[in-house]
This record gives sequence, C-alpha cells and structure tokens, in this order.
Amino acid sequence: MPCEAFSSAATITVDPAPVPGDVTGGTNVCTGTNSTLLTLSGYTGSVIRWQYSTDSGSTWNDIDNTSDTYTATDLTDTTQFRAVVQSGVCPEAFHPLQPLPLTLSLYPAMSPRNKCLYRNQQHPPDPVRTYRICHQVAVLNR
Repeated sequence: MPCEAFSSAATITVDPAPVPGDVTGGTNVCTGTNSTLLTLSGYTGSVIRWQYSTDSGSTWNDIDNTSDTYTATDLTDTTQFRAVVQSGVCPEAFHPLQPLPLTLSLYPAMSPRNKCLYRNQQHPPDPVRTYRICHQVAVLNR
C-alpha cells in the first residue's frame, strides 16, 4: 500500500459584497448654529468614514467617523453627506451621484420678526406678520 501525506489546509474566506445603505435625517436649517443627526441604515459591511461635499459632489472631504450616525453641526453652506462602507477586502461602496446623497439645504439666518415663507405654502400662515421668500429652495436628495 502506498503511503499518503497531506499538506496543511488553506482557508479562503469570502467577504460579502458591501452595500452602501441609505442616509436619512435630512432637514432644512438656518445658516450658522445648527445640528442635524444623520443615520445610515440598510448597509452591509463596516462604516469606514463619512464624507461631505459643498460643491454638489464634485469634491468629497473625509470625516473621521466610523459610526452609523453622524451629527452635522454649524453648517453655513448647502452640504451633501454620504457614508463609505467596506466589507473585508472588498472595494469601498457608497451611493453614486444618481441618486444624490443626502443634502441639507440652508436658509439664511433671520431675525425673529422676519419669518421664512417656504415653497409650496399657498399664503403666509399668519397674515399679520412680515414674511420673506427664502432665497434657497430646500430639497432632500438621496
């Protein structure tokens, strides 16, 4: 009978493909002092960082945060946010610009006497007060 010898076994681990998920929590804020909680859900893998863009996604800037939530504070420009997800050795995943990542649009800061008249309002809610049309339209893009 022939003698057989076996080498040690090698294991190949297959990582699941990363799924970027969805960021929710967009709202309209006035420029300056503000705070908005953004939440990533429905993703597969690990959050390796968040990113933001103030030029409609032409340039993305990294945010050092590996949580599935991020609190955007003190924004002064309309800003898009996205989370970057990675699973094992697979490439990073994030939503491409179609559809757009979450966008927080800003309204100009106003004194208490001047209220914003938001798009889709048929008339001022209080006809006695002075209203002005906000010059930025708030749109939630995802």
